[in-house]
Amino acid sequence: MALVNPNNNFNSIKARDLIDQSCMLIGIPPEKIGGFLIKTALFSINSILSSWANSGVIQFNETQTLIKFQNGLIRYELPDGFYDVYDFNLATLGRRRSGIPYSSAGGSPAAAFDENITTSCEQTSPNGTIGINFNWDDGPYKSDFFGVCSAKDTEYQLVLEGSNDQTNWLTLYKMDRPTKFIGFPSQLSTQWFQINQPQAFKYLQIREIGGNTLNIRELYFEQYIQSIYRSNIGRSAYMQLSARENKSSPTLYSLEKQKQNIIVNIYQAPSDLPLIQDYANEANYNNFGLMRAVKYPLTVNFLSDEIPINRLFIPALEYELAYKLALKSSRADQAQVLMGIAEMEFQKAKLSNNDLGGLKIQKPSYPS
Repeated sequence: MALVNPNNNFNSIKARDLIDQSCMLIGIPPEKIGGFLIKTALFSINSILSSWANSGVIQFNETQTLIKFQNGLIRYELPDGFYDVYDFNLATLGRRRSGIPYSSAGGSPAAAFDENITTSCEQTSPNGTIGINFNWDDGPYKSDFFGVCSAKDTEYQLVLEGSNDQTNWLTLYKMDRPTKFIGFPSQLSTQWFQINQPQAFKYLQIREIGGNTLNIRELYFEQYIQSIYRSNIGRSAYMQLSARENKSSPTLYSLEKQKQNIIVNIYQAPSDLPLIQDYANEANYNNFGLMRAVKYPLTVNFLSDEIPINRLFIPALEYELAYKLALKSSRADQAQVLMGIAEMEFQKAKLSNNDLGGLKIQKPSYPS
């Protein structure tokens, strides 16, 4: 999912690289970093980012995401990590299903493209691929978004690839870290991802790179057709609207932020699109909510995790992590100096940063 901040560039820094840099600041070379220090460092990174957010500095970034409207449903819960929604559009997308599904590791690949949420393509070995060879007579197919509905509660780390000869593949999307998927048989369990630079290909496929074995209910390759902006209203105004459950084209939306996950309420209840298809491409059309949203960095759990962070704050993060690690090692005598530098770098970055706001993040518990 693409992250784009309007004010400052965001960098992605691997947790391992950040820990190495901070340890070098206290004189510990990377080869001397033991398991206890790594465990402490991962906890400390999450603690630092939480404390920054609670002081008004949010290391968020902007992204676009989708929710697929369900017939008659007016409440939709966004996935973990979303903090706010700026824009909301009623978008129509098309899914072409003509072609030949395939799987590199067993299972029934056709089940991932059959519009039946109760069936799945369950592979027999890890790091497999599931894709489709689109009918060449219809021409290559360009997908703007792809969606994955898992058949199990798990974490996948996926790459989306396109090819015209099934030999040379171009990466269209790559997950920087394992992403949580819910296995409940529902369209709302689908995770959606935007393709930054969509191109037309004969073959499109997802590939697992994190060592997991794919078990996919539905794999969606959706093409953008059109979108219409919808207005935001406050919660009180939304509650006063009558006939919210009546089916029509949704015209308004309202947000609930009292819970861990944001709830998007829409007015009125959406209805299924007529079953009109482009028979040449066997395309199904559906309505979605297309949102420009704010996403908060996920919890850092592994050394390979990427930390998306405003580039202005990277020095402050390095020095504050070094301070915390110094207290847990034989370098405690350096702690005061490190914290002084960290505070100086933090204030310098904060003065140049426009991404301020109010968000309370629960600090993580110390790992057992």
